[in-house]
Amino acid sequence: NLPRVVIDLERSKSPYCGLGQFALHFGREIVEVTAGSFQPTLLLPPGSTQDFGNGYEVLNARPWMKLSAFPSCHRWLRAVAYPREIAVWHATHQCTKYWPADPHTPVVLTLHDLNFLREKTPAKIQRRLRQLQQNVDRATLIVTGSHFAETEIREHLDLRDKPLHVIHNGAVEVNTKPQRPAFSIGKRFLFTIGELSAKKNFHVLIDMLQQLPDFQLVIAGKSETTYGRSLIRAVRKAQLEDRIFVPGKVTDAEREWLYQNCTAFVLQTISEGFGLPVVEAMRRGRPVFAARRTSLPEVGGRLAFYWDHFDPQYMATVLNEGLQTAQADPSYSAQLQSHARQFRWQRTAFAYLDIYRTACAHHAARGDLPQRGSRQAA
Repeated sequence: NLPRVVIDLERSKSPYCGLGQFALHFGREIVEVTAGSFQPTLLLPPGSTQDFGNGYEVLNARPWMKLSAFPSCHRWLRAVAYPREIAVWHATHQCTKYWPADPHTPVVLTLHDLNFLREKTPAKIQRRLRQLQQNVDRATLIVTGSHFAETEIREHLDLRDKPLHVIHNGAVEVNTKPQRPAFSIGKRFLFTIGELSAKKNFHVLIDMLQQLPDFQLVIAGKSETTYGRSLIRAVRKAQLEDRIFVPGKVTDAEREWLYQNCTAFVLQTISEGFGLPVVEAMRRGRPVFAARRTSLPEVGGRLAFYWDHFDPQYMATVLNEGLQTAQADPSYSAQLQSHARQFRWQRTAFAYLDIYRTACAHHAARGDLPQRGSRQAA
């Protein structure tokens, strides 16, 4: 029998958020790449209809299985419900409540980012750090999605000499046929996408666009938020309804058309976990303009153009000059596509497969795993 790895994909219940997207795309690839090395058991929300391929077992994520539920008997309950001889447990995000019953089971913990350091009050930051420290203490190895996040984790958490690895997220290969949106959009437009929240900083684009009279702007994403309603009011106040479109969520086909046909993609966020839209735009060969914040320079690399602050005239200048640079280089679009191809979910999954093997070997060396399981993981 192959050693069993339990992979927490409970967040696949929310497929339109960042953690949900990670669960879906990572889950599909890790099931495939673990074939022949591990027996994948996916921790899924009850009744999940998501398709992760073939060859995996399912462990339903029940509320009583959470660490905080029934604290006096949760270990006994989980010991009964969980499969036996778990070689590795993968907690795929830092806020998980699901842990193995056996305290000696090796745990790979994915800490995506510490963006709450820029988003929460000091009291909430300290509370969140204490919670994360408990998770780090339980982990065997820790993985994060960027070198920027790695630096923050080392600064704010005590790893107790545990290994910390950086594995970039992947981007999905899209074969969707593009469809032009219903709203009236011209040939020269900027595109951005994301849930309309304060950290996304979309409002700075309104003033920038007033410096760019030849451009329109599409801001796609969930708009039924307090910040989204405020943004729409600001567009109306600036009398730019004919140049700035806030359509809310768009279909996959519409999003593909917007990526393929925009003059440039912009991402002015002040706090980004990874920056997947940067990769998605580059895959279509579109120039990218982003804030020089968090992980964005790491993802965009030398081919993206960056804003160091959000003065509207400065932003417009950077954009105009960047477009001139891109247009002057016939190979620029191909360079963007080549850069984006390094961010593949298959590559991410293979890197995690190596981490699973390392976790098994680490605990086998300490004598925490049965000898039979150690031979299987070797």
